[in-house]
Amino acid sequence: MGSAMGLRTLPEFPYFNQQESGAWIALFIVALWVTRSHLKKVFRKVLGLRTDLSDLDEPIKYRSAVLGIIAGMIFFVIFSYKTGMSLWFIFVFFTLFFMISLAITRVRAELGPPAHELIYMNPGNILVNILGTKRIGAQNLSMVPYYYFFAARGYRGHPMPHQLEGMKMAQLVGMNIKRLVLAVSLAGFVGALASFWALEHMLYKVGASGGPAVGHVWDQFNWLANHLNYPKEPNVPGISFMIGGFLFTFFLMFMRMRFLWWPLHPAGYAFSTKIEYFWSCLMIATIVKWVILKYGGMKTHRQAIPFFFGVILGEFALGAFWSAISVIFQTPVYDFSVG
Repeated sequence: MGSAMGLRTLPEFPYFNQQESGAWIALFIVALWVTRSHLKKVFRKVLGLRTDLSDLDEPIKYRSAVLGIIAGMIFFVIFSYKTGMSLWFIFVFFTLFFMISLAITRVRAELGPPAHELIYMNPGNILVNILGTKRIGAQNLSMVPYYYFFAARGYRGHPMPHQLEGMKMAQLVGMNIKRLVLAVSLAGFVGALASFWALEHMLYKVGASGGPAVGHVWDQFNWLANHLNYPKEPNVPGISFMIGGFLFTFFLMFMRMRFLWWPLHPAGYAFSTKIEYFWSCLMIATIVKWVILKYGGMKTHRQAIPFFFGVILGEFALGAFWSAISVIFQTPVYDFSVG
C-alpha cells in the first residue's frame, strides 16, 4: 500500500520505530483502562479508606510501594535537574519511559513473548520526532545518552517484566515472596557493583578496541552528535505514523474484545517491527503446537510440556557449557545469547 501511494519516497518509510512508539503508548492506556477497578481499590488502600482489597499476600504493601515510587521519582528529578535538564523534559521523558515499561510488563504477563527487544523505540527518539531538537535544547539532549542503558537502546533486560515473572513463579510453587523481594534487591545491588568492576577490569586488561560495551557507547554519543550538528524540526510524517500506530492498536484491541474469532493480538502488531529476532522460532512453535492440539488434544499437549521445557533447559545448559569451556581454557568458543 505504501508503494502504491508513493510513500516509499519518504526518508524513513515505513517508520517502524514511530509505529511501534504509538502502539506501545496505546497498550499502556489499554492496560491502565482494563485494571482501573483494581487501581481504584489500591488508591483507596493507600489513602487508608475503606476497601475489601488486602495486600497481606503481596510482595510489598501497596502504601510502601507507592512511597517507594515517589521516593525514586524525587531522586530522578533532583539528579536530572542538577545535570541541567529542564523540569518539563524530565517529567515528559520519565513519563514516557514508565508508560513503555508498564506496557511491556503487561504484555509479558498476558502474552509471554520470548523477548522484548525494542531497539531505538525510546523516550528520546519519541520526543525528537514530536518536538524537534531545537525545542528540546542541547542541554536536555546531552543527558539522554547517559540514560541510554535503561531508557533508550532496548528493553530485553528490563527488570520489571522479569521480576514480575519471578514473583508469579514463586507464588505458584509456594515460596515466601517477601523474602524473594529481599533477595532480588540484594542481587541487584551486588550485581550492579560487580558489573561495573567487571567492565572496568576487562577494559583495562584487553583494551577498548571493540565489543558490545564500546559499540553501545559510540552508538549513543553518535546519536547526540548527529542531533547537535544537524538540528531537526518536528518529524511530521513520523508523527503521522505514530498516531497511526496508536489508533491501529486500539482498533485491534476493540476487535479482539468484541469478536472471539478475531485472530490478531495488538501486542503482535507492537512487536512486529522487531520480530526479525525470533519470527522463525515463533513460526515453528506455532506449527508444532497446532499439530499437537489438532491430532493429540489437550491431554497430549500437557504431556508434551515437560519435553519442551527440557529443550529450553538444554539450550541454556549447552550455552553454559561453552561459556565454562571458554573461561577454563581461556579461548574463544561458540557465541551464546540468551536474548
